[in-house]
Amino acid sequence: MTAALKRFETALARVEKAALVAFLSVMVLLSFYQVILRQFFGTGLLWGDTLSRHMVLWAGFIGAALAAAEGKHFAWETAVSALPGRWQSSVKALAALCSAVIAVLLARASWLFFIDDKAAGNALFTAHGVTVPSWAYSMVYPGGFALLALHFLIGAFLAGGDATAPGRAAPER
Repeated sequence: MTAALKRFETALARVEKAALVAFLSVMVLLSFYQVILRQFFGTGLLWGDTLSRHMVLWAGFIGAALAAAEGKHFAWETAVSALPGRWQSSVKALAALCSAVIAVLLARASWLFFIDDKAAGNALFTAHGVTVPSWAYSMVYPGGFALLALHFLIGAFLAGGDATAPGRAAPER
């Protein structure tokens, strides 16, 4: 079970890294295109800046999820490294579990925000006859927090397994 969970997290991290590269590439290209349009043509994309800002949010959440996957999301690492081997795994599991609970609560709260935003029916902008609802961009919050919660739960399970294994010190994830 542990090996399968590690493989799953590794595969998920690969997908997240690819998504992060894609987001960063699009953000750079979109920003460059906006600068060219504004400087040389006196125009720009109405939705370009809004999309870039929301892609920054996605990139931030994905970066945080990758940090959580590597067990480096919070500054627990310094405190944990000073503990004896078996305690390290137990404290890592507890920290990851607490972080997962917080991420789940934030995911739930942001999901409720998303539902309210969708029910309000507000438009973020309209361009060329296409109206983009504001909720299309607010889905980043529940998605990001859910992704964090998933990584923290996996981390808690893996660290908890290390803590209960007889005679094993805490391995690096």
